[in-house]
Amino acid sequence: MANEKKSGNMPEKKKTTGKAGGELSQLLDMFGPNIKQWITRGVWLVVGLLLALLIVQQSRASRARKVAKAQAQLAAAVTVEDFTRVANDNEGTPLAFQAQLSAAQKLFEDAKYEEAEERFSRCASSEDALVQLQATLGQAHAVEAKASLGEAVDKGQLKAAQTLFEGAAIKAATLDLITLQVDALLGQSRCVRLVGDAAKAREFIEAAKKVTDSAKQPALAYYAQIRVDGATRAIDAHETASPAPVEQAEPADKPADKPADKPADKPADKPADKPADKPADKPADKPAEKPAEKPKATKAAE
Repeated sequence: MANEKKSGNMPEKKKTTGKAGGELSQLLDMFGPNIKQWITRGVWLVVGLLLALLIVQQSRASRARKVAKAQAQLAAAVTVEDFTRVANDNEGTPLAFQAQLSAAQKLFEDAKYEEAEERFSRCASSEDALVQLQATLGQAHAVEAKASLGEAVDKGQLKAAQTLFEGAAIKAATLDLITLQVDALLGQSRCVRLVGDAAKAREFIEAAKKVTDSAKQPALAYYAQIRVDGATRAIDAHETASPAPVEQAEPADKPADKPADKPADKPADKPADKPADKPADKPADKPAEKPAEKPKATKAAE
């Protein structure tokens, strides 16, 4: 009975061992022959990722060094040629537009308004909204300055400048840039004042005051308020000086008074004095002396 039990149990053990060995053999059949290929592929994948990461880091570092070098060149630039060189070396980058803006500003400071306007207009094509705004404002200032170069202001140029200032004010309001919006509004005020519309100029100043009052940053509000106060004083001085040409009508009255006084005085004094003095003195003295001496001479001869 014991042998029968053992013999009966043996097949069961063989079946269990055979089943486990079959699963392991199946795994070995699947991965065993290709295990080296999988390991090799994994290694190359890791190496490729490391190389890609290294290349990206080197590229970023190189770009950062180039930007730092360009920024140093821009900071050291002084002349228009220096700014132009930086812009050409970094063409198509935001730094190039900054260099162009600096070149245009330098031309404006040198009173080369025509060239400054052209440089500012180039920068207006930038995709950066802030650069566009700064370029539009600069162009407006250049056109305004050109309009005031002659003895009389060029009203057509002032109208063009006012249009540019108006567009800049809208962009500045969209970007919530208080100081630039105030600058644009005061530019419009100057343009209409130079044309002769002082009331409209005051309207733009009042609009600038409202923008200044709404500023949430005290420093910006203070700076904007200084600009507004200066514009207000300028228009007050302009209105005070404007009646001066009317007062210059007085010289037209003075020539009318002088001819009426002089002819009345001179003919009345001179003819009355001179004829009365000369005939009374000279004839009375000379005839009285000479006849008195001659009779004495005749007595001595006798």
